[in-house]
Amino acid sequence: MITCHECGSMYDEAMRKCPECGNPTKLTLNSSDLAACPSCGAELHTIEGYNFVCDFCGTTAPIDKQTRAKIDATKKEQIRQERARIRQERAIIRQERSRRRKRRAKRILLTILFILICVLVALIYYNFR
Repeated sequence: MITCHECGSMYDEAMRKCPECGNPTKLTLNSSDLAACPSCGAELHTIEGYNFVCDFCGTTAPIDKQTRAKIDATKKEQIRQERARIRQERAIIRQERSRRRKRRAKRILLTILFILICVLVALIYYNFR
């Protein structure tokens, strides 16, 4: 999940735009992926879609295929990790539900057993009177 730099809402990195304000997703690259701005010469390290965006002058420059492949691989890995985390959280939730069901069934059985014992005691008491 990333935070929109315009409105502050949280959304998935795989989305190209913020669902709230429509602002394009911006990613930050490693220093090995940096390029130079064709206008001002500053390092380009912010990405909108498949273009570099200069943080100083706002000029966009296309991303080469090799860097694009790195970005896509990074996004896929982030999505895979997020899905694995969600699967793990769901498994924990299922385990907790199972524990609650077992506790509830145990309480019900103990209540039924208590009622049966009370009925037996009452029957025995009234039969010997």
